[in-house]
Amino acid sequence: MRLYELILADYVNFDRNDEVLLNLGFNLSETGRPQEAEQRYLMLLDRFRRSRFAADAAVMLGDLYFDVVGNLAKARAQYEWAAKSSSARIQTYAVYKLAWCDFNVGNYEGAREKLQATVSMAEQQKNDRVFTDLKTESLSDLVRVFVELKRPADAVDYFKHHAPSERQVDLLIRLADGLQSGGFHEPAVGLYLQLITSHAVDRRMPMLHMAAIRSFEKLKQRDQVKTLASSLGRLLMPQSAWMKANHVDAALVLETLASSEESLRIVVT
Repeated sequence: MRLYELILADYVNFDRNDEVLLNLGFNLSETGRPQEAEQRYLMLLDRFRRSRFAADAAVMLGDLYFDVVGNLAKARAQYEWAAKSSSARIQTYAVYKLAWCDFNVGNYEGAREKLQATVSMAEQQKNDRVFTDLKTESLSDLVRVFVELKRPADAVDYFKHHAPSERQVDLLIRLADGLQSGGFHEPAVGLYLQLITSHAVDRRMPMLHMAAIRSFEKLKQRDQVKTLASSLGRLLMPQSAWMKANHVDAALVLETLASSEESLRIVVT
């Protein structure tokens, strides 16, 4: 950093001072000096607005305002400018961060639109780890957004068309768990039952039964509790389809039997 400062002081016409300012700002931020980092980023954007590093500086400055300073308005302004970049990488990341600006002020519909836009932008870029990671994060974050919007049916349809098949069940379980944690037991139990019906031998099937039982208990639907408790008992019999499909994982079976027994004991009480 001392060398970067030396270049800026003694070589004011150096044609790579935009890059120097970007690297200096990044290092200052990484070493816990956010105010100095902000000054260098702003200097770059003021003196080198057309630089190929300007959009990077705007994103880094936006992250500084978002993560360290906690000023969403300033962060949004930088991300909005970066979102106009010709770089698909910067543009996609900026839209992703704008989604979180919306989420943090309670604009869940705006967050949904921007996260889905991020997924669409990432899907246009093939075999690129940066875009793959952004899509993965956006799909995970959409779970929280759909929970806040209380729109599980839209989530199921969206994940069916955009999430990799191996991740769809994980995302839907997280969605159901989020709805249950938020006290939205009716949509939660509907999703649990849908998963139970469509993934009969999934290793998490007993867990889904227990989760559905908890929601039915909260809804005071005792007949449904008894029905699912009986279903869980049959699921754990030695000759059941679930047990046959999962018996090779001894640790899973033992853990499932123990947790299911405890869950059923609570139900009986």
